[in-house]
Amino acid sequence: FTTGGSRSLLDSLLESVRGLPRPLLISLRNTFRRKGRLALTLFTLVLGGAIFIAVFNVQDGLYRAIKVTFGYILSDVNVEFGRSYRMDRINAAIANVPGVVSTEGWAQGTAQALRPDGVTGDEILLYAPPADSTMIEPVLTAGRWLMPEDENAIVVGNHFIKIRPDIEVGDTIQLRIKERDYPFRVVGIYQMAGTIIYPIVYVNFGYLAQLRNEAGQVYSLRVATDRHDFARQQEVAKALEMRFNEEGFALGSIVTGGEMMQQQRVIIDVLIYLLLFMAVLIAVVGGLGLMGTMSMNVMERTREIGVMRSIGAVNGAIMQLVIVEGIIIGLISWALGALLSIPIGSGLNGIIGTTLLNVPMDYTFSFEGLLIWAAVVLILSTAACIIPARNAVRLTVRDVLSYE
Repeated sequence: FTTGGSRSLLDSLLESVRGLPRPLLISLRNTFRRKGRLALTLFTLVLGGAIFIAVFNVQDGLYRAIKVTFGYILSDVNVEFGRSYRMDRINAAIANVPGVVSTEGWAQGTAQALRPDGVTGDEILLYAPPADSTMIEPVLTAGRWLMPEDENAIVVGNHFIKIRPDIEVGDTIQLRIKERDYPFRVVGIYQMAGTIIYPIVYVNFGYLAQLRNEAGQVYSLRVATDRHDFARQQEVAKALEMRFNEEGFALGSIVTGGEMMQQQRVIIDVLIYLLLFMAVLIAVVGGLGLMGTMSMNVMERTREIGVMRSIGAVNGAIMQLVIVEGIIIGLISWALGALLSIPIGSGLNGIIGTTLLNVPMDYTFSFEGLLIWAAVVLILSTAACIIPARNAVRLTVRDVLSYE
């Protein structure tokens, strides 16, 4: 069990183990016989496992961030018109559409947020929900949300702060709307995950309509349906499209909440599958390394196996020793990989959150990934030991006597 006549602390600890079945004890001691070789074998397995588990941690963080983002669009169907329409005309047109429970008309448009020089500016999108809107749940990082009595109040987001880091709650910014400049006071800063072309800011519905001389007119319609499943959303969307076409409305687009969620998940899944593929490749390399290690271990223990066979050890017992040894190595790599996945997952969350979603993602440990990797590593370890185990049982006493 020891080499070179020296005994390490680990050797002493293993020799003091009592109460385990003899085959398991032998496999456990054989595992640590060549510690340098064991360390090299564990390296790739641990790295592959750590990345595999960390990817699941990142996936959970991405899904949570996207779920929070959809708090800004709680409607089941979103209709964009080609021009503005009065809300009372829209409601009259869809009064009898089955599945429609409630509607909200939003004003929207484009503007320029002027910089301190008063000449240059940044293109932004203005969204103006009703004061009593129930179809938006913003995540505020500073200040407050819009109130019904607000006039020139504005709530900016993290995308706007990215291009104007000098802006804080309480500051006044100048917006150029239809070639005229108006002051707006920043009352809040919200956070929204994702990448957008132009920053989105939220202003009071009535005040924006007043500035644009469009009282009672909206550019988009948010619809809540009686059921929130994807099939029902599609049914209502098709019915709304048909009704608006019949009534002569100019439509820009009709998108369901389920479609928007699915589009975001597809982008995330591509990234997740790429990371998982890399982790599996590393794990396969580790499995091949484990197979080579076990083959070398079997070769070095040729005489030991021959002695065991000479005293009556059957093929099943020999194979069990080799396979259990491989499984022990796999379980050790699983435990170490779980620990290493914590800093790796935390780092990936920070990098992906800031570069892909423009928001910091909260880190949580994925027990689903931990359990899946446990199953994968057990299968991988067993498969890697099959050939060495078969070679071990083929050794005869005659082979042992001729082995040098």
